[in-house]
Amino acid sequence: MAGLRIGYLYSSAATIQHLNAQRDPHLPTELSKAAACAALQAFESQSIAQSMQPAAAALAQHFVKLAEHPAIDLHRALGMIAMCRVREEAGGDALARKACALALERGLFTRPLGSVLYLWPPLVATPEEIEAMCAILGGALADAATS
Repeated sequence: MAGLRIGYLYSSAATIQHLNAQRDPHLPTELSKAAACAALQAFESQSIAQSMQPAAAALAQHFVKLAEHPAIDLHRALGMIAMCRVREEAGGDALARKACALALERGLFTRPLGSVLYLWPPLVATPEEIEAMCAILGGALADAATS
């Protein structure tokens, strides 16, 4: 919940003590804490982790297909996050930016991280929505590479 400044850290007691001494005492706010608790309760009560498994499998499957494009040299998927890297020889950062711009024109918001195209769909996305997102991204990559 980035907009509410909520996060999670697992670390040693010494590291946590050091970080607590450095953090802003006003963050997170009580509202942020309540929102985070409500989000965690919804995540658990709606079985989101279990219900997203078909969509996560679809995302991994479609990124394997996306990685067949000759401009891609690496791809990974983990849960509901997937990425592929555009080879430098194929255009790298510039091609990734162009593909994202074309995807946006087609209704898919994504952004490159250097030469990496990534997709981080909502946890409630269906496999069909994942397929549509990947089709848009794949088409945008293909068009960007040939123009």
